[in-house]
Amino acid sequence: MAFYTLEAVRRGGMIRMKSPLTASQAYTKTIELRRAGYTDIVAINCTTGRRITEVQRLLKDLET
Repeated sequence: MAFYTLEAVRRGGMIRMKSPLTASQAYTKTIELRRAGYTDIVAINCTTGRRITEVQRLLKDLET
């Protein structure tokens, strides 16, 4: 199972979440961050370093 951290930007600056999240947790957190005004949210695979800009793709990756 892959784990992800998130980076998000809003007018006041950027945040980096250090706690690893599952794909579904990362997706849920992305929704919360968007509601809080964050944009440019990126999920980063903790193992590979792969940066995913379309976080909703994480859920598609789970289905395959």
